[in-house]
Amino acid sequence: MKRPLLLLTSTLTLESLLGCGYTEFPQYSGRYKLQQVSYTDPSLVGEKQMPLSLDLVDRMEYIGIQWNHRLLFNFIPDSQDQADGIFGLSLNEVTRIDQGVWPNDWYDGAEIYREPTVYGPGAWCNRKYIYLLYLDSVPAPEVLKGTYPGYDGSLGKNQTTQMDLKLSLQYPEEVEFDDSRWYDAVEENEGITLYLTFTRYRREKRGDFEECILSPDSRGEESLTFTYHADLENLDDETDIREGGIAEVNGGQPPVSFFRKVVSSIK
Repeated sequence: MKRPLLLLTSTLTLESLLGCGYTEFPQYSGRYKLQQVSYTDPSLVGEKQMPLSLDLVDRMEYIGIQWNHRLLFNFIPDSQDQADGIFGLSLNEVTRIDQGVWPNDWYDGAEIYREPTVYGPGAWCNRKYIYLLYLDSVPAPEVLKGTYPGYDGSLGKNQTTQMDLKLSLQYPEEVEFDDSRWYDAVEENEGITLYLTFTRYRREKRGDFEECILSPDSRGEESLTFTYHADLENLDDETDIREGGIAEVNGGQPPVSFFRKVVSSIK
C-alpha cells in the first residue's frame, strides 16, 4: 500500500507518466486472516470452524446528507472443516450503539436473525431469541465515516428544533476528503483489525407469572467473538468508493445462513 502521490507544479514522476500511480480511498476492503475465536460457552460451538480467510469489499452510496457504507463479507474456508459464506451488511447498522441510548435502548449492532416467538397463555407470556452482529475495528469505524463529508455547509438552524439545516452535496462523487487520521491509524496498527461479536439474546415476558407456562428452553445469552486482521500489503484501497455505488456488494445469502454453521442451537 502506497501513500498518496504528491506532485509538485511542473514536476512529473516516471510513475505518473506511465499511468501507474493512484490515489488511496479509505475503506475496509482487503484480504483478512483469522486471528482469534472464542465462545462464551462450549455448547455454542457449531459443526464448522470459523474460516481462516475473509475477503471484505467496502462500497458506499450517498443518501440524504450522509454516506452509507455497505460491506460484503466473503468467508473463504481453507478446509472442509471450515465454514463458507457470503453476505452484505450496512456499516451503520453493524456498528450501531443502542444499549442504554434513549429512546431506543436496544442491543448494539445489526439484527441478524430472530427465532419464531414461543407463546404461552395470556397476552404477556412469550419468549424470543434474537441474534445480533456487532463490529468494532482499528482504525475505529467513526474515523472511516468521518473521512468523507456528508454535507456542504449550513443554512442556519431550524426555528422549531434548533437543529442545523445542512446542505446536501451537489456532487457527492467528487467530495474532497482528509485521509490523514485513517492512514495514520492504519500504519500504526500495521493494517486493519476487525473485532466482531455475534450474540444471542433471550427476551422473556411473564405478565402473570403463575399462569405463564412456556416450554422449557435452557439457552441463555451467549456470544461468539472473532478477530480478523489485514496486513498493509493485503489492503485494497484503489477503488474510489464515492463513485462505485453499492450494487456490486448487494446480494449474497442471509447472514444467518453462515452463522448456523459456526454456532449451534439456532432454531
